[in-house]
Amino acid sequence: MCVTSGLLRDCNTRKTGGSSGLWVANREDVLSITQDPTGEVTAITMAAATVFYKVEFASNQSNWNEAFASGEVLQQYTFVSESRYQAQRNFLQGLIDCNCGLVAIHKENTGKSWFWGFEEGEEANLLTDTGDSGTAKSDVNQETVVLQASATIKANEFTGVIPV
Repeated sequence: MCVTSGLLRDCNTRKTGGSSGLWVANREDVLSITQDPTGEVTAITMAAATVFYKVEFASNQSNWNEAFASGEVLQQYTFVSESRYQAQRNFLQGLIDCNCGLVAIHKENTGKSWFWGFEEGEEANLLTDTGDSGTAKSDVNQETVVLQASATIKANEFTGVIPV
């Protein structure tokens, strides 16, 4: 089955760019998801005593990209974390050491949230992390982080409560 309906404009959804939030969980901690008939993820069942972790980043310094080519949906989330400090370093090392991948939920400035990285073999992983001290004192000291997943379907809208 291919196309089963048309596409109507949604004039009620804001068109504001950027992202305002990111939450990640270890893929092995997400036991199951519940989806409504349209495919929206409405609930997440987690392993005991596990949660999604909030990732804070610099204001107006994150974006979500999702591109389809050759039967594959490449999903990338990029964010900038200003300064460098030990807790940040520990989080980034956790991303580096994550062998089973991540499940992610991100919220866009449109007010919509998206769920991705859940399917077996389609988990999100750290693609790159670049730390830059800057050269001049007026330069920003920052880490630029890119999470990536390779999927067979686009991210699903998330309308549930994030288990934090």
